Amino acid sequence: MELIVAISIVVLLGTATTPFVINFYQRYQSMNERNLLVSLLREARTMSMTGQASADHGVHIDADNFTLYEGLSYATRDQVQDQTFPRSVGIAITGPDDILFIYLSGKSSSTSF
Repeated sequence: MELIVAISIVVLLGTATTPFVINFYQRYQSMNERNLLVSLLREARTMSMTGQASADHGVHIDADNFTLYEGLSYATRDQVQDQTFPRSVGIAITGPDDILFIYLSGKSSSTSF
C-alpha cells in the first residue's frame, strides 16, 4: 500500500513539473542559438575591422549551419576559409541569410542591421 502511494506521488510530481522542464529547455536552446549567432557576428566584424586576409567577412545562415566566411559574398567566398557551426533543430531565424561586414570599416552591408 505504501509503495502505491509513493509511486502515485512520484508520478503526480513528474506530471506537474514536465511543462516547466520543457519550457526551460526551449528557452535554453533559444538563448544558446542567439548567443552563438551574436558571437559569430562579432567575430566576422572583428575580422573585417582588423583587416584579416585583406577581405570582407560575413556570416551565412542556413537551416543546418552558421557559416563564418571570407569574401565579397557567400556565393563568391573563399571556401577554404569557411568555418561552420551546427544550428539547433527547431529554432527559426528570420531576416537576411547573409550578413557581410566591410573590410576595415566593419560596417554591415545589410540594410537590416
